[in-house]
Amino acid sequence: MRSKWRLCVLTVVFFGISFLIGANRASANTTFQDESAALSLLNQKGQAIVNGTTPKVSDSNSTPSSDYSTTYYIDSINGNDNNSGKSPNDAWKTIRRVNSGTDFTNDQILFRAGDYWSDGPTLSPKGHHFKISSYGTGEYPKLAGNGLIQDVIRINNEDHVEISNLDVSNTVSGANGKDGTKLKADLKGIHITGADQGTLSNYYLHDLYVHDVTGTVAWINGSGKAPEGASYQNGWNGSKDSGGIIFDIQTPSRPDSKPTVFRDVTISDNVVNDNSYGGITIKQHEGKADHAWASRDDGTEENGYQSKNWAPHSNITIKNNYIDQSKSDFACDGIYLTSSKDSKIQGNITKGTGTVGIEMYYCDHITVQFNDVSGAVRKAGGGDSAGIDPDRETTNMLVQYNYIHGNGDGILLCGFGYGTSVIRYNVLKDNAVPIPGYQKGQAGIYYVDLFGDSGKHYIYNNDFYNTRQYPKATFIGSAPGMNNTKDHAFVFNNNFFSTQDSPDLNPLVGRRVSYSHNNYFGGPLKPLDGEANALKDDPMFKGQLDTNPQFEDLAALKIANNSPLIGKGTAMELTGLNVAVATEDLFGVPISTNPSIGVSEPMNVAPAGTTPSSTSSSSTPSSSVATPAQSSSTTSSSSSISSVPVDKSNRPMAKNRMAPFKVFAREHFYEYRKPTFKVTNRAKKVSKHTILIVVSVTKSANGFRRYQLSNGRFITANSKFVKRLYFATKVSKLKVINHSGIFSYHSLKFLRQNRMKFYKYGSVLHIRKVVRYGLTTRLKLSNGSYITGNRLFIDHY
Repeated sequence: MRSKWRLCVLTVVFFGISFLIGANRASANTTFQDESAALSLLNQKGQAIVNGTTPKVSDSNSTPSSDYSTTYYIDSINGNDNNSGKSPNDAWKTIRRVNSGTDFTNDQILFRAGDYWSDGPTLSPKGHHFKISSYGTGEYPKLAGNGLIQDVIRINNEDHVEISNLDVSNTVSGANGKDGTKLKADLKGIHITGADQGTLSNYYLHDLYVHDVTGTVAWINGSGKAPEGASYQNGWNGSKDSGGIIFDIQTPSRPDSKPTVFRDVTISDNVVNDNSYGGITIKQHEGKADHAWASRDDGTEENGYQSKNWAPHSNITIKNNYIDQSKSDFACDGIYLTSSKDSKIQGNITKGTGTVGIEMYYCDHITVQFNDVSGAVRKAGGGDSAGIDPDRETTNMLVQYNYIHGNGDGILLCGFGYGTSVIRYNVLKDNAVPIPGYQKGQAGIYYVDLFGDSGKHYIYNNDFYNTRQYPKATFIGSAPGMNNTKDHAFVFNNNFFSTQDSPDLNPLVGRRVSYSHNNYFGGPLKPLDGEANALKDDPMFKGQLDTNPQFEDLAALKIANNSPLIGKGTAMELTGLNVAVATEDLFGVPISTNPSIGVSEPMNVAPAGTTPSSTSSSSTPSSSVATPAQSSSTTSSSSSISSVPVDKSNRPMAKNRMAPFKVFAREHFYEYRKPTFKVTNRAKKVSKHTILIVVSVTKSANGFRRYQLSNGRFITANSKFVKRLYFATKVSKLKVINHSGIFSYHSLKFLRQNRMKFYKYGSVLHIRKVVRYGLTTRLKLSNGSYITGNRLFIDHY
């Protein structure tokens, strides 16, 4: 069935300013300036709502969509269940009437803004391709379960569903986030579920306020006496199943049932706070005794860790959500994504979570990027306090471009069973916060915790930034000891920096853990004994991070053009993982063929792949496993341009005058190792909306134009499949298409202090000229200010 989505806009008005946060923000790796500006707006919006500002439906979003066959109106004050429900003046009154048997296929159900429904029943409409939202202007319609119903909204075995513009809560009377006796088992806000269906697809949950769901905390394992309001040894199906937004699969009704999975789920632009157990949760049923659907326990390294029975969800996108769990002692995980593949967690803010800010479990190919994760602590008898945690049986985890600060563990890499991850271009500041009851002399906690006896991990080009005086804390370590016995961990090109004399910050030595090309500066920091090509130099940051910096303030960590870290790293090859090497640093600057140490490259370097890389291999640790190296003669996921055979089919044309430049994928296609495309030359599938760097243009043997990428591979130049990400030629007028709006700036540098004016969604702007800026463009407006040239934020008028 066709899915018609109408992207909606939420306007939150406070302090006299309108902030627009919507679902049309770029889903791929956009620039640091764009992402940091969006996170700044999200933070202001989220803080205001959590602190008491009531979210309101904007005028632009008060008109019902015309994409549906019939619109049904619900009015708790003036409605009547004997009415037709098909106009505001003939509205229904109750949720019970909505549940009474109407088939809402291709329809929308709209609740009147400013109205209130409480105590149930659960809103559970039937049909496919329907929308639940609001009409009119005013405060979000409130649906309050008051702890008297298990689910406030429950969608069971229905797909192609959109839910927006609602205030959803489920608070037991007397619950205050401190008293575990006031919690109730299995409470949920919005519950999307199913069974016996095969595939359930196309869900879009956005612009929601989901809060104060006071469910109990049910742990998978655990021992001893659990705190009041929590319980141990609940197994997979019975654990972590209460909270704000829950997607899960129920027990099948027939023994021969095939697994049911979710596909194409987007959860974006929501404010989610103080929900126990979790804020946003995606789960799979454990399956049968001989067919595990949720777990990957029968996976082996020989078959790529893939279990033949594993039934993962796919294409899950969780982005641009504000999640604050800090006011409840039982509000734990911010985002808990399990049994999923080919998914993305981007642009979220998590605060004050218990156990983990962002956790993945039984997952493959998950990208976690541009998130601001802080304040994770131990709660309700849980054992962890990590910012980000690729947990048990997670492979090809890509954690990049995140700001992780003020947590217990910064990143926890749980080496149970097996796992593979890439941790790169993140800023980890002041993690290793002591846990409650911490006593001096006990084992500390870590910025990165390599926990367990397995896991192939590449930890490279991160900034570890410490400004606290800890009694005991470590940049890289593990509570049971650095005892990776099955795989290998590489810690390369990282910048370890401290303003304090905390004596135990130095990384620990472990089995099959290799350190190389790292920089150590400040206090007692020093290279590990025998570490190859280590430095102990001032990185020469352009600024410093204050006590409570925001994501956009990380620009202070750009290094000066005369920094001793420039070109002193080593090129990476991610052997054993299906993850591409990075082409940009945290700030969107192309990575040199001789990369720098830390998250920043200088502005005046050539992108990787435009020149042959060094053949030096002195930095490679001696080991029987594959290791990062500066060059390779083999065809791999990180082959440089120089490894592509030269023949008449790949002789380059004259480079486009704008090369290198960025393009984004409009459809799925493949990267190839040669410009003449054959199945045998395929290197990697490119997902829709992926952003790529083009360094030159060439032709295939039969005359088709090809783009050559910064990794040396080739893609089609057909405009049906790829399009330039940035406007390169002048246009007279453009409109803002990003629902979060955009800022203009008085200079080409998009810093917070350079902001001039905010332009909301739909604004029409007059363009004076296009200015090239690195791999991006800036557009100069008629008033002399500059805006981004990113087509995902602006388009033709």
